[in-house]
Amino acid sequence: MDIMNDCRNSSDIVKDFYGHLYTPLAYKVTLFCLTLFSYSFGLGLNFGIIHYEKFGGDPKKRSATNQLLSASCTIYSILTVVSFTASNWRVVIGPLSIYHARVSLLLRHWLIHACVILSVQILAKKCFDVFNWSFLNRVDDDWLALFLSVVAFVLGALAVTVKVKTGQIIDYDFHLLTGIPFCRGVNEKFGIGVKDSAAG
Repeated sequence: MDIMNDCRNSSDIVKDFYGHLYTPLAYKVTLFCLTLFSYSFGLGLNFGIIHYEKFGGDPKKRSATNQLLSASCTIYSILTVVSFTASNWRVVIGPLSIYHARVSLLLRHWLIHACVILSVQILAKKCFDVFNWSFLNRVDDDWLALFLSVVAFVLGALAVTVKVKTGQIIDYDFHLLTGIPFCRGVNEKFGIGVKDSAAG
C-alpha cells in the first residue's frame, strides 16, 4: 500500500497520533522537574550574568566580548522559555496547532543558530585580543558588539531559511507537538513542502 495514503488515512482517524507518549506519569514528573530547574536555576544564572555584565563594573567600559556573552545568555534564556513552554503545553493542554508548532520550532532553530554564531564570534574576538591587532583598538566596543549581534541574528535566520527550503532540518518535534503522524513518503518540513534534493 502507498505510505502517503496510509499516513493521510491515519491522520484522519487519529487526531493525536503521539498522545500515548505524553501520558505516563514519570514523563510528566520529569518534565516538571526539568522545567522547574531550568526556570529557577538556569534563568537565574543567566539573568545574574547579564546583570553583572551590565552593572557589575563600569557601564561605560563594557568590552565587546562581554557584551556578546550577555547577548548569548539572553538568547539562551528566550530559548529555554520557548522550548519548555511548548513542551509543557503539549503535555498539560494537548497538541499544538500547526501554526504554533511551526513558529515555536523555527524560532528555536533560529535562536540556536544565532547562539552558535555568537559563540564563534566570542572565540574569534578572544583570538584577535591575543594577537593584539592594532586596528581593533580603534573600533568602539559598543558598536562592534551591536554589529556582531545583528550579524549573528541575520546569519541564523538565513541558515534556518536555507535548511528549511532544502529539507535539511528533520522535523520530528513538529509531529510530536502537533500529533500528526510522521510520514517518510511525504516530503515536507514543518508542514512546508520542500524540493527533494535527491531528485535534483
